[in-house]
Amino acid sequence: MEQIAKYIVEKRSWLLAIFLLVALVSLVLMPLVQVNYDTTTYLPADMQTRQALSTMKAEFGLQGTAQVMVEELSIYQALGLKKSIAEISGVSRVLWLDDWVDVAQPLEFLERALVESYYLDRQALFQVVFQQDDHSLVTAQALRSISLLHNGEISLRGPAVDALATRQVASSEILMVSLFVIPIFLLILIVSTKSWLEPLLYIATIGIAILINMGTNALLGQISFLTQATAGLLQFAVTMDYSIFLLHRFSEERTKGKDPQTAMTYALKHSFSPITASSLTTVAGFAALMFMRYRIGFDMGLVMTKGVLLSWLAVMLFMPALAILFARLIDQTEHRSFFPNLSKFAGLVLRWRCVIPLFLLLLPLAYVAQTSNHFLYGDGAVPTEIRLEESFGIYNPLVLLVRSGDTGREDTLVTKLAELPSVHEVQSLATLADRAIPRSMLPSALVDNFQSEHYTRMVVLLNARTDSAEAFTAVTLIREIVGILYPGQYWMLGSAPAVSDIKEVVEADFTVISLVAILAVWVVILIAFRSLTLAFLLVLVIQSSIWINMAIPYIAGAPLVFIGYMIVSAVQLGATIDYAILLTGRYLEHRRHSDKKVAAAGAISDAGSSIITSAAIMGASGFVLGVVSRVPSVATLGTLVGRGAILSCLMVLVVLPHLLLVGDRFLKHSPQRRNKQ
Repeated sequence: MEQIAKYIVEKRSWLLAIFLLVALVSLVLMPLVQVNYDTTTYLPADMQTRQALSTMKAEFGLQGTAQVMVEELSIYQALGLKKSIAEISGVSRVLWLDDWVDVAQPLEFLERALVESYYLDRQALFQVVFQQDDHSLVTAQALRSISLLHNGEISLRGPAVDALATRQVASSEILMVSLFVIPIFLLILIVSTKSWLEPLLYIATIGIAILINMGTNALLGQISFLTQATAGLLQFAVTMDYSIFLLHRFSEERTKGKDPQTAMTYALKHSFSPITASSLTTVAGFAALMFMRYRIGFDMGLVMTKGVLLSWLAVMLFMPALAILFARLIDQTEHRSFFPNLSKFAGLVLRWRCVIPLFLLLLPLAYVAQTSNHFLYGDGAVPTEIRLEESFGIYNPLVLLVRSGDTGREDTLVTKLAELPSVHEVQSLATLADRAIPRSMLPSALVDNFQSEHYTRMVVLLNARTDSAEAFTAVTLIREIVGILYPGQYWMLGSAPAVSDIKEVVEADFTVISLVAILAVWVVILIAFRSLTLAFLLVLVIQSSIWINMAIPYIAGAPLVFIGYMIVSAVQLGATIDYAILLTGRYLEHRRHSDKKVAAAGAISDAGSSIITSAAIMGASGFVLGVVSRVPSVATLGTLVGRGAILSCLMVLVVLPHLLLVGDRFLKHSPQRRNKQ
């Protein structure tokens, strides 16, 4: 390693130039990254939703939907507005009350429930079907055009509206989050360093790795919006400690009188193993996500694994050049340490004899609580217009495709579906057109929207929220009814059935990735310390902090987005196990020449500042994302990451020292203790 370190120092100018060139290319590539906002495309190919989408595309094409509400309209004005919406590019058709009844006659003579579904207190509700799918840019532009009608006094909701809102919010929040977190990062790093310049070097090193990672995502074809919105911040949060480890070691060598080149050579040599071990545990956590059948995990796992490795390369190859280049400025900008001495804290922790009993009591309670959460399985659409729901209730459409050719069965199906308590309305040829009129005499535009060569399409409007138990029950009942009438001859798609499929696949995924993450991290620790006892204790401490983290929503009575729960379970283990590794390494160093209590106190004092700094950065990243983001899945992920970092820090600094004391007699197989003996 010493020869490699010397080579890195000697070729530092070339390495600096290469990184800057790659960063420039990545900056050019960043606008070319394609972001996928449709989470259903990540479902396994054999899932019902994916197969239904393929059938729909082949038979009818994929069409987005939305509802438009305008207040203070007369019947005549509503008809005019309907015509204006229908003329907008990208709109396929517009359904309103006049498609069902003759609105020229007095409304008092018409069925009240039907009228109030489309026209209530001079509020007109239009159902819009687009030419392309919900996530299409053509659909997005059509929605923007609709929102400008009637002087902009338009209320919108529906899958297409949610897709557009998520796209707009997720893309705009990246810059906003950066503006919030960078000053916080600088403040944390200033407190934990002894030079005004060092924080800028940390940010520059990890920043260039993030830039390269985000730019090279263009080579992956596309990434999910969840990955796009969180990857940069997560990469910064979980890899910043690599640069801290190296620069701290560089500063230590400088205080011994070494010149910058020699000091960096020694720093690289002695920091390689801990930085590499730290990065491997983080990689293990993210790589575990790649085993998910729900491929959004593979997407995030691949991008974050690439990001961690790029951060490792930046610290080992780019940062040495920066540190040597600015060595004199680092010396000139030194300031006193603002970080408090942790010796008193260490002594206080070791006097708490109740730690182990409390830990053993809390562990099973946290485990049971975190399994009892109320989970949400959707991607967490951005909240939209609330006035629509107050006036016309919930809008949750799903589409049924049934084999065509039997109008009698279709009428029976429509009747049975309409009787379900969670079904508000069923739209099909059987309901939109008089049954006495032969379908050959109906307008071709109407027939083509509901009839293909092989299938009849029906739109079922649910009055239950997508992620609710009522919606899951409705989907199950609809499948039972359709399955009896059309065994093996139907497809269902929409937000509710898609979320039902996501629920099915991610619950199975969770067990797999949890086991893979634990096993991978355990193997890395076992290789690093060569001790089964240490591998068990370190994983136990971080896993317990994960359980506590996930138990808090249950205690608070708040729902938890399952995808965030699953991803963070792997991320928190892989990213914060570093805290336990660092403290344990210091404990074993002190144990060579001290008794176990002195060694534990020394470990807390020596490793505490680095652990607290790293946890503060990760915590700040997560909490800012949780507060700023209006996308529920992104906000949940951020909050869990932030809280998880703080909990892991507390568990490592308070519980782990006591566990090391209890298990000290079993640590004789570690290389450090063996050297002592």
